[in-house]
Amino acid sequence: MDRAERHERRDLRALHLEQLARRAVDINNTKFGVQYVPPTQENMLLAYRDPNWAIGPAENAMVRQLFRDRQAWKLGTCFRETWCAIALLRENLMHERGWTEEQIMADTDEQPGIYANSILLLLHGLPPPSMHDNEAARYIAQMNWNKPMENALFHILVHPDFQAISDSLDAAELVRTGIIPQHCAHSEHLVHYVEQLICVCAASRMYCAHVTADVAFAGVLHSGGLSKEFFGKT
Repeated sequence: MDRAERHERRDLRALHLEQLARRAVDINNTKFGVQYVPPTQENMLLAYRDPNWAIGPAENAMVRQLFRDRQAWKLGTCFRETWCAIALLRENLMHERGWTEEQIMADTDEQPGIYANSILLLLHGLPPPSMHDNEAARYIAQMNWNKPMENALFHILVHPDFQAISDSLDAAELVRTGIIPQHCAHSEHLVHYVEQLICVCAASRMYCAHVTADVAFAGVLHSGGLSKEFFGKT
């Protein structure tokens, strides 16, 4: 093999690795529903602002750099990933039932939207004082993009008292409480992600309002933030 051929192979390997890396970034951006538009960056910056609306220079630089590098998915939390997975599975299950793309889009347009559902799942019914709109927006942003917030919730999620309740969740319970329709109970992936969303939201309620685990879970299940209507009427 002469030098020219070696250089050509080296360049091809480098190009292949670059393509793989780009594909991985695209997959992860899709996984966390990241759109590289100014409102998304502002929402990510909001996730790192303190109650006085200030943001530290290190956090500001980190968010902006990740956004420039198209790697802002690295800010994505379990809450964000779970919601995106549920939204995708919802569409897939509707396709399985014979819904057309137009019907799915029309039904989606009728839904309150993930932000409105998140407000219900995370904050509806909590004891006063309630959050003002701007505080609620910052909290939702933190739940989506703030890794320290995710780490704080993890310590609640692994507590034995919390796990005792989370272990009781299954497809039958989700159907009984009206969280998912009966025809979705066969989807193990959907059931898993819905259970995960409920647990994260319950942990959030405990963190935010210092309620007990049973109160937190009951609040999520009866919040109206996720119900069988979300997965398509009939």
